[in-house]
Parts: sequence; C-alpha cells; structure tokens
Amino acid sequence: MIALGISTAIVYIALDTRLGCLEANLAPDSEPQKMIESVEVQFDALNKLEFGIPIWKYVSTPTWRKFVKASDVFAECV
Repeated sequence: MIALGISTAIVYIALDTRLGCLEANLAPDSEPQKMIESVEVQFDALNKLEFGIPIWKYVSTPTWRKFVKASDVFAECV
C-alpha cells in the first residue's frame, strides 16, 4: 500500500492529475483497480526475475511475459 501511495503521489506531481487509486470500494474493472493489480504483478514478477537465474535476458520466460503484460496495462492506464 505504501508503494501505491508513492506512485499516486509521483503521478500527481508529474502529470498534475489524480489517479483515484486510494478510493475505497473500487470497481473490479476500473482503471485504478487495474493499475493496482498490475503493480502487484510487476512487483512479484520483478522479484522472481531479479533474484532468480536470469534466463529471461536470453529467452522469453512466462514470468517475463507476465511482467511485460502488467507493464503494458499500467502504461495504458496512465
């Protein structure tokens, strides 16, 4: 939750807009909820990619593809 608050603050400062990620009871298909889920997937995948054997640098692994897909979802929302 701290990372989410930090990313919300950074986007607010950089883009001069509120993301709405800290609102209560977000709809499952809302953009803020998609952003939250994509950040969770990115953190999980990045942990596996960085602390595992770096095969993803040479071969597209499922974890790498999951990270890229989550990054794309986040970029679409911002």
